[in-house]
Amino acid sequence: MVIVVSGFCADSSLVGQKAPAISGVTLNGRIVDSLYFKGKVTLLNFMYIGCRPCMKELVFLNELDSEMKGQPFQILCVAPHSSEKLLKFNSDERNPYSAVRRGLGAPAIRYDILPQCIPGYKSQADTNPTHIRIMPECEQISKEFGVAGYPVTYLVDMNGIIRNYHFGYPMEESDSAYRLKIKSEIELLLK
Repeated sequence: MVIVVSGFCADSSLVGQKAPAISGVTLNGRIVDSLYFKGKVTLLNFMYIGCRPCMKELVFLNELDSEMKGQPFQILCVAPHSSEKLLKFNSDERNPYSAVRRGLGAPAIRYDILPQCIPGYKSQADTNPTHIRIMPECEQISKEFGVAGYPVTYLVDMNGIIRNYHFGYPMEESDSAYRLKIKSEIELLLK
């Protein structure tokens, strides 16, 4: 069954199932494969550069990553971009991608980032340096998880089983109810 609410979509049939097999290398060189999920609760977040709710959620996810240090917990961001674009997005240098991040008030991502585009991928927008298009480009991993809108977050237990999912991020000033819900779900999975 696929659930669609306010333009965001996630595949609820994955709850209770083993997370689809994904592989790749994060921006900081960590290998993502079937062993990545073993022994840690994983918050698997699908986002893309320029998505307003995604950018707002980065603040919460960075805070959560800091709060959970020392526990068997990790966050993996899966983004439909190349490693080159994601490195630019996460940098402090002047470029269109970091400008989008800063313009939307988003911090640099401090947890693992897995690019979906293979090394050397060039989009049509890349061939024209005067035209910068910031949108999802490579969505193979997203499709494996039934992601049809952003952001989508899956909570994966220590055995690699998807236990919950959330789509969207509250754009109102107070997102405390959402934050508390995610934290309580993580705490239950850590027990």
